[in-house]
Amino acid sequence: MESKPKSSPAPLAPKEEEKSVVQPALTIFSELPTGGAKKARPAMKPGAFVLFDAKSEAWGRIKKVLEPIANSTTGTTAEQVLDAMAEIMLVTGKSKRHDTDQFPVLKKLLVKNTADHEDKECTGLFPFIAKQALMVEKFFPQGELPVLQAGQTCQILRRAVPSLVANCMLGTIPEQKSKDLPTPHNFLYFFQNDQTLFHEKLKFYLHYFREVQASEPKGSVSLSRRSLPKGLLQDPDSLFHASALLQEAVLDEKGKIEENEGMLQVDFANKFIGGGCMKGGAVQEEILFLICPELLVSRMVNAVMQDHDAIVVRGVQRFASYDGYAHGLRFAGNYHDKLVDGLKEDKDFIKREFLALDALHFRNPKDQIGQLRKNMVDREVRKAVAGFWAEAAAAKSSIATGRWGCGAFHGNAQLKFVIQWIAASICGRKMIFCSFGDKALQSAGELVKKYSKQQVGTVYKKTVDACKNYMKRNETKVVGAKKMAGDFDTFLFQSLLN
Repeated sequence: MESKPKSSPAPLAPKEEEKSVVQPALTIFSELPTGGAKKARPAMKPGAFVLFDAKSEAWGRIKKVLEPIANSTTGTTAEQVLDAMAEIMLVTGKSKRHDTDQFPVLKKLLVKNTADHEDKECTGLFPFIAKQALMVEKFFPQGELPVLQAGQTCQILRRAVPSLVANCMLGTIPEQKSKDLPTPHNFLYFFQNDQTLFHEKLKFYLHYFREVQASEPKGSVSLSRRSLPKGLLQDPDSLFHASALLQEAVLDEKGKIEENEGMLQVDFANKFIGGGCMKGGAVQEEILFLICPELLVSRMVNAVMQDHDAIVVRGVQRFASYDGYAHGLRFAGNYHDKLVDGLKEDKDFIKREFLALDALHFRNPKDQIGQLRKNMVDREVRKAVAGFWAEAAAAKSSIATGRWGCGAFHGNAQLKFVIQWIAASICGRKMIFCSFGDKALQSAGELVKKYSKQQVGTVYKKTVDACKNYMKRNETKVVGAKKMAGDFDTFLFQSLLN
């Protein structure tokens, strides 16, 4: 069937004549099943993400703990902050007793800054954080956020986001009933684990609060749940006949995905968006959540992604710079986000878009060679198209991506390059591929030159054939093996270039 995108998919904003159901900080839209214009829907529904229960004893006790700190005009002490945190942990059931010694990282930070008068966390920042946490009642009076379904988009005022992040930091958000939502939603791992990584991760969020305290955020954040358009790529053999032409693809060996402003930037996501951002994770996705803390909201409105799902977040600000990666990650100070300049009204959006795509996880050599099967390749193509297609109407901006699902998920980098090139081409979009110096990808430019403007079906068929032949030669060799053969990383490009 035809794989070329339609010229006019559903618009990203509702028509002016449509009525919206609006909370003080939240608007939700749904696309019609036919792919037509979006319509507003009631804000809440069963299965929503619970922020607080205004009628509960627990929320009353939390308010009683936070109000003296939030209303303080003379500042507060490290002991008061630690005491408040201990009480919140007890009230919310995260701790069995009132214990101020359970936060060694927070305690060190508070005592150090009180003594050195460096950042004034105690005298200025924590009262502000407490005040923001209590503002959640004003911004979200129903005490809930929607869990988005396919085709739904919610828009949240950026000035309301600090109230959500503050409640994460202070641990006030109750445990959610649904096991399909990401966890956790608090900063306990940062406060309780006295390791350098957690000290560093906490610095990013404290910096965020200093910045929004100094200047109230303007504009809105948009969060969308996308899926593969109905009828597209449903036939198992449709990719063999895909007539869309292969689009331009550029290899960037040194650049970072987040440096490609104005493009759709791919988040190598966990199926639970955010991955280990509130635990010990510190790779590509978690770093994005540290430098752009407003992304944390996406964890509240999105359940686990299925094979056909993708998540698009538009309008977040980048607040911080960083050095290093994984356990070597370090906070590197403020980042001046020029995209914020000129924002004036609530309806404005920062021109930054992230696309969360979860790749398949291949844990051992048997699984790793299994990724070469046609059904596995098709799953990844469809997943990428679901995300790339979602924003195809937005002037078809280029896609900034890279070694999606490689690294810890053990994906084959050459195969992931071809898969994403195919998906981007089906959606009529240019691809910028950040290879991070991966030598296996050095001949990508030669590959693109050879197949430029040929039909997608051509390179797809040759890729499937090359994968099938490699599996036939090597599948029995990986049984019991601890790692893949040396040519596994390079066989695909060699085959396609011959």
